[in-house]
Amino acid sequence: MVWSLLCLPTVLLVLIFVVPTLWAVWISLQDFSSSLTEPGWAGLDNYLTLFKASGFWQSLGVTLSFTAI
Repeated sequence: MVWSLLCLPTVLLVLIFVVPTLWAVWISLQDFSSSLTEPGWAGLDNYLTLFKASGFWQSLGVTLSFTAI
């Protein structure tokens, strides 16, 4: 009986947080080079490009410094 009270919050949690997070990960693995073509599979290439960019590391440093303050 008590477990049935937890079903609705669990479903809401999944719909509000888990589904968009999984969708964002799926989108990040796609190659959206042009809006006129179908997206292709990029895999981890997007992340490799991100980690090689110096602007990313600078932005991450600023973000972490503001978070620490």
